Amino acid sequence: MYSPAPPEGGASIPGIQTSDQRYWDHRIRAGLSMWYPIDDNSGISASLRSESRSPKDPLPADAYYGTLPSRGLFQTLALGWSYGRGESYALSISPEKAHSLGVGLEYTPAFLGSSAYDGENQLTPFDQLQLTGEWREYVTAPWAANHVLACKASGGFSLGSTFRYGSFRLGGSFSENGITVIPAEWRSLRGYYPSTRDGEAYWLASGEYRFPIWQIQRGVGTIPLFLRYLSGAVVVDSGNAWEDPADAGLDRTLLGVGAELRLSAIAFYGMSLQGRLGYAFGLTGEGIAPGSTDGLYFAAGSSF
Repeated sequence: MYSPAPPEGGASIPGIQTSDQRYWDHRIRAGLSMWYPIDDNSGISASLRSESRSPKDPLPADAYYGTLPSRGLFQTLALGWSYGRGESYALSISPEKAHSLGVGLEYTPAFLGSSAYDGENQLTPFDQLQLTGEWREYVTAPWAANHVLACKASGGFSLGSTFRYGSFRLGGSFSENGITVIPAEWRSLRGYYPSTRDGEAYWLASGEYRFPIWQIQRGVGTIPLFLRYLSGAVVVDSGNAWEDPADAGLDRTLLGVGAELRLSAIAFYGMSLQGRLGYAFGLTGEGIAPGSTDGLYFAAGSSF
């Protein structure tokens, strides 16, 4: 916010000061998408998405617009291709002997009406091209039944207009599910606070050793809930995001480690549920300190 003139009068130099007022980002999303299978293992997708970003509460008259998150209307055309193949068995706790690959291209053009407010609170055209890719592999461990080594690698970059505070933001412990809604630019990196690192390009790699603990395989009385299994995982996440290519070096890599307990169940005779209780901390950079309670988390759904 802008600093006011001194109440006692006299000469003053306009400036900016930080207030304790929190900015809440309000987003409304809508879209249409389609999927076309190429064969049994691959397909292409296309979508048109619209997202409005605005402050949840009215901005004060003395707000400094140059530090606010991006506000405006963003219309995106997206194309994607994906391939996947794998196996799963009655007592599997994870996909086994599986792999997948996907690439995506997103264009948020000004000719579709995409625009953002600048530091002077003026509406300006927004035009961005974004490319992302992801690879996953699940290998059945040879030393024990249903033990799995899982890994994921992803990355991407954007060209053209930029979102304030980055098109990609690393940090936090999020899940893949249909319940949790998070900003599209967030990427999970356990052991770090959400949005620890941001930029217009990123890479991220995750590895997990997943192992069964207890095959429950029974219901709970007459309640429509079937408990499948309790499993564990040792996890490692690493990655980096940057705007300046000079910051892309391995010396800035974020590295988080942790462990999780996972409970899988089926509710109402067909709804698959999974809960994860975990603890993670960072070994490099601005990570959560070992022993801090901030490293404890609970999440619904799979990590990947």
